[in-house]
Amino acid sequence: MSFKEFIETNKIDEATTYYAEELNRLLPADEYGISFQFSSNKGKTKWITLNDESRLALIDFLQKSKEIVKEAEEKSLDGKNGYIAFYKGKQIEVYANSSYEAQKKAAEQFKAKKAWEVTVKLAEKDGEQVTHKPVD
Repeated sequence: MSFKEFIETNKIDEATTYYAEELNRLLPADEYGISFQFSSNKGKTKWITLNDESRLALIDFLQKSKEIVKEAEEKSLDGKNGYIAFYKGKQIEVYANSSYEAQKKAAEQFKAKKAWEVTVKLAEKDGEQVTHKPVD
């Protein structure tokens, strides 16, 4: 049974069908499924074979992972402004409701002993980029 027939037979939803088609486009399958090779940093090589059921499980995992990441991003950025923080020659980006909150978050990430040593500048407000202009 081909993967397309497997999806049609098991009445898989449209979103999963989309992911299945994309996976099939990236990793075409024959009658035995998909076989691909992984190499680790240590030089070990493994062959992995996915049959129809395991391909469907992989698609489901990818779909759920994408949804989880999207929800987390929406929650974390909801109503927050973007700041660029500077400390001892280092620079990071943080999201917070106020510059004080951004300074505290950045101090934690920099592991600064004193939060007031961290400088923060507003970079994004309500999803729009903020431009700072020097004044004489």
